[in-house]
Amino acid sequence: VWGQQFNPVKVPLQPHATRYDRAIFSSDRTKLVTAHDETAQLWDVATGRLVATLSGHHKRILAMAFSPDGRTILTGSADNTALLWDAATGRTIGAPLAHMYEVWKVVFGSDGMRILTIAHGSDSITPTQSTLKTGEVMLWEAATGKPISNFPEHRGPVYCAALSPDGTAVLTGGDDETARLWRTVDGKLLTNFGGHKGMVTA
Repeated sequence: VWGQQFNPVKVPLQPHATRYDRAIFSSDRTKLVTAHDETAQLWDVATGRLVATLSGHHKRILAMAFSPDGRTILTGSADNTALLWDAATGRTIGAPLAHMYEVWKVVFGSDGMRILTIAHGSDSITPTQSTLKTGEVMLWEAATGKPISNFPEHRGPVYCAALSPDGTAVLTGGDDETARLWRTVDGKLLTNFGGHKGMVTA
C-alpha cells in the first residue's frame, strides 16, 4: 500500500491464492477490497488486517464499488449477478441482483441510495446468423436491492453509465455510437445523443 505522496506504507496484506485481479479503496481510504476469481477480501488499511472474505459469487468478479459512506460494497460477476455486502461484517445484503448477462460495471449514486449495474453478453439471432452482442443497464434501490428501472434501447453492449446527482436521470453510452439520457422513475428515453464517430465508453 502506498501513501498520498507515493511513499510505501508498510501494511502486510496477505495475498489471495495467486494474484489480485482488481482493488478499490473506500472514499475515506480506511478500507480496501481486493478480488481474485470469484472471491473478494476486505482489509483494514491502517493495520493490514483481513476484516472479511466475501464469498458468494460463483464465477470471476468483474467489477466492484464502495458506497459513498463506505458502509456498503457492491460487486458484479461473470455469474450474471451483482451482490451487496455489509462492509462491517462482510455479509451479503439481500438477494443477488440477477441479470441476463455478465455484470461488467457497478456504480453507486452520489447519495448512496441507488445503484447502477451494466451487463452485456451475446445472443445468437438465429442458427445461421452471426452472434449479436447486447447488454442491459439496471437501476436498483441500494438498501433493498429492489429494481427501479431498466434502460434497454441501446443496440449492442453498453460500456458506461452515470446517475445524475439528484437521482432523476441516467446517462448511458454504448457500442452503437450513441449516448442516451433516461428518466429514472420509469426508464423513459429522454434524449438520444447521436453523431459520435465511435463507441461511447466514458
